[in-house]
This record gives sequence, C-alpha cells and structure tokens, in this order.
Amino acid sequence: MKKRKEPVVLNQTELIPTNIGKLNNKQGSPFVVIFIIAIFVVGIFSLDYIVNWLNPETEVRPYIPTPTPSDTPSTPDNPEDTEDNKKYEITSDLAVVVGTNTFNSFNIDTSLNRITFNAVTQGTSSLLSNHNYYLELYSSSDILLQRIKLPNDSFVDIKNFSYDITKALSSGQIVKLSILEIKDEDYTSITLKNKVNDLDVLTCTLNNQKIEYQFTSENNIYSLNTIIVNHQVFETDTNYDELLDNYEVMKENINAESGITMNLNPSRGGFEAVINISLNDINDNTYQKTFKDLIYYKKGTEAKKIAFELNSSGYTCQ
Repeated sequence: MKKRKEPVVLNQTELIPTNIGKLNNKQGSPFVVIFIIAIFVVGIFSLDYIVNWLNPETEVRPYIPTPTPSDTPSTPDNPEDTEDNKKYEITSDLAVVVGTNTFNSFNIDTSLNRITFNAVTQGTSSLLSNHNYYLELYSSSDILLQRIKLPNDSFVDIKNFSYDITKALSSGQIVKLSILEIKDEDYTSITLKNKVNDLDVLTCTLNNQKIEYQFTSENNIYSLNTIIVNHQVFETDTNYDELLDNYEVMKENINAESGITMNLNPSRGGFEAVINISLNDINDNTYQKTFKDLIYYKKGTEAKKIAFELNSSGYTCQ
C-alpha cells in the first residue's frame, strides 16, 4: 500500500528581514577634501627639493625671470666717458665740436714741450668768455697727465692756442684729450694751512712771480680779501728796460688810487715789483680797468676757485 504524501503547506507568517551588515552612505566632511588638495599642492611645489634630496647630484635651479630691455640699465662702457667729458684719441684729423666751435689741428711738439691747436667758428664766439673750459691730456690708460685752462676770451672766426706741456710729458705719453666745461661748484675743495695777520693765505708761484692771496674764512669757506703780487725782474731778462719803464708808469698811476700801493725795490741784479691790493678799499671800476690779468680775482672769490684755475694755468698753488 502506498504511503500517503503530506501536502506542502507554506507558512503564512510575514517574512522578517535579517541584518547581515551596515552600510554607511553619509557624505564625508569637506575638511578632508581640503586637506587632500593641500597635500597635493605642497607635493607639486616640493618636487624639485624632494628629487634633490633623493639625488644630491641633481641641481635645483630656481626660476629667474629674463629682464626686459626696460629693466636693464643703460651704462656706458667707461663711466667717465660722458658727453661732457669724452676722451678723443689724438690724430692729425681730430676735430672736437663744442657748441658752435670746432677745435682742430692738434699738434704735439715733444722737442719744444708744447701743444698747439685751433678753434674755428663762424662769426663771433663767446663760448670761452662765458664759461670755464679746460683741455685735459691723458695717457692711453686714461690717466690725467695735465689740465690746462682755456682763456676766457671771445674771438672771431678762428683762434690759435699754444701751451707748455712739460708737466704732462714728464708724467707719461699723451695719447688722448678732452675739452670740457668745469663749473665753479665742481672745483675741488681745499684747506689753507698758512696765516698772515689772522688771514688765511694761498700762495701761487710761476717762474719769477709769486702771488699771495689772503682770505677771511667762515664755515670753511674762504673769501678773497687781499692780493699781493711780487714780480722779480732781472737785468739779464731780454725785456728788462721795457718792464722797468712799464712798472714805473704803473706805480705813478696806482699810488694815486685808494686801496692800492706799489713799490719798486732794488734787488741783486734787478728789481722787485710789489703790488698790494686791498679789495675792501679799491674802487671796483678802477680795479677791473687796471687789472685784467687772470691772477686778479674779484673780492669774495673762493680759494678753491683760485687754486683750481691757477694750477691749471701753469702755477703751483699751496
């Protein structure tokens, strides 16, 4: 007899879900993202240094921007060779243009120790009369050998110059020259060490002539007060008689003016002419008309101007 099969009965009870695990789908904090980005950026900028640390032979070259033309200063090859102080090599065809004047025909005669040249212009030139211009002589290595002051004269069309250059030739070979203006404020300051009657003294000598300049001083500025000129004339001088006559006439005229005295003192083999000028007492018009030579400066002229200009005119001042 066959066994009876029991019918399959499904449980009608509601199914209950079972938790296998827990999934957290909540978004992470934004600070975590920022932290990750910061690490990434630092890593990029530190890459060269990390590589250099790992491999010391690797050179880390910092970035250096290439300067643009506007960033690069324009500097002349020689700082001293400006337009106002340009040095020219002396050649037979050298022509130096200053304003409306052309200086040319430069010639150095070593047998006579002299340099000669011309200044050419059209019409009347007042360049030299209104400004202080100098001729400077240099060696091949730009060493200044001698400075010569050009005269404060006006001229028409052409003027010839001739100067003794013994000082330059005794110091080296003249290769270059410069013609430039030097203003009073650019003159080298000096300190006077000698005094006469409580006045500071600058003494300048050339050949048989000695000039004593006396100054009042305030705040290290020396102002010209008195000029004493001493000229020794010898009987062996070719123009002795002419000089004696000229000085005798000058003495009569000078001693008639206030602020000036002149004496002719006999000396061994000649005479000594001494002119004493008090710039506080002499009439300005009389002074300017009577004394036109370079050595006669106006009242109040600074010592540095006199020393600079006379040292550049053959005198030795101290």
